[in-house]
Amino acid sequence: MGREALEAAQARPLTKSLMTFAVDAPETVMAGRETILRNGVAVGYLTSGGYGFSIGKSIGLGYVRHDAGVAAGSYALVVAGDVLPANLATKPRFDPEAARIKG
Repeated sequence: MGREALEAAQARPLTKSLMTFAVDAPETVMAGRETILRNGVAVGYLTSGGYGFSIGKSIGLGYVRHDAGVAAGSYALVVAGDVLPANLATKPRFDPEAARIKG
């Protein structure tokens, strides 16, 4: 432990992260446990999902694990046997600039 261990950990890519995904197909229903694909390979699963009425899309939260890092790549979700392209969110989906809170 200590400073050297922290610096070594910061130098490595993030191998596990909770991420937010959205699917553009309005009829899609996600409830959790859907498989997350990165470049066609399973890298995790959704822990929860539902319809985001404020953004008008189905959204899901899930853990992504990959030794080379988790952010880069093309993502898709397996929902009820269908593979659907998914958009990875790096900012909050609703009011990412916090304008509603500040205004």
